Amino acid sequence: RLVKQWLTIPQFEERAVCGKCECIESIDHILITCKPHGRELVGQLIERAWAKTGEEWPGVTLGTILGHGLANYNPRRKPDTANNRIFAILVMEAVHLWKIRCEARIGATEGP
Repeated sequence: RLVKQWLTIPQFEERAVCGKCECIESIDHILITCKPHGRELVGQLIERAWAKTGEEWPGVTLGTILGHGLANYNPRRKPDTANNRIFAILVMEAVHLWKIRCEARIGATEGP
């Protein structure tokens, strides 16, 4: 959907393709698979913070980002409310930092 939007704006068609890896832009690509330096650093920091819970890092997918508020650790026992909240906070803060980076990239050039 993002690709279609950029392709309809004259002189901004190049934004449909990632400038770093030449892949078609998509939400999954932007949040998960694109490997610029900043996203990897944020990922390492949230994994390090999660390690303090003593739980195994569940990893991040587009599904875990979209459903971060539904995270449920220890599903066969009483839910671990603290870890559920920590996971939700870490994931959303990471996404927010990445959003700021994307806005800065888009704002660095003229256009809508």
